[in-house]
Amino acid sequence: MKEQKKLAAYGITYSWLLTLVLIMVLYWAELLDLAEFTAEATLGILLFVMVISANVFRWYFMQKGDVE
Repeated sequence: MKEQKKLAAYGITYSWLLTLVLIMVLYWAELLDLAEFTAEATLGILLFVMVISANVFRWYFMQKGDVE
């Protein structure tokens, strides 16, 4: 059980890192006029990516086993 919590924590950590990179990409896309995002669209994209990536990374680490 302790191992599962450790793996889940790693998955959430990686999800946060991916989300921070996405925030930077969205910021630069808006700044360079490559795209125009509303606040609603931005929050929706971030929420979707955070939830999906947290589950994908958790699944990946569970399949892989231990993390180091």
